[in-house]
Amino acid sequence: PADKPLPQWQQTGSNFSAFLEQLPKYLGRFSTEYQLPIICFATIIAATVAVKLILAVLDVINEIPQANLVFELTGIGYFIWFVFRYLFKASTRQELVAQISFIQKEIVEGQDS
Repeated sequence: PADKPLPQWQQTGSNFSAFLEQLPKYLGRFSTEYQLPIICFATIIAATVAVKLILAVLDVINEIPQANLVFELTGIGYFIWFVFRYLFKASTRQELVAQISFIQKEIVEGQDS
């Protein structure tokens, strides 16, 4: 009969079913209202995971014997090359300053190359 109340488990089931029917509408409205905070939160989570992954890879590389020495020699070699390439002559220093200024201008003005 229609006038007889439903048992509690049926009432709970019908309430839950009604909620599940409305869930896509709620999620759609939530995602449109809070799109920017969701993107910011996801970006923070992704950056955190990326940093932890990079640190884990670096820890593994540091455990390899002689890897530190190779990386240090590579860094020293690049530094020596950079000094000889850009810092000894005035003309190459001006070229370096021009490149840095161009990159700064691209970043500030948002121009594509």
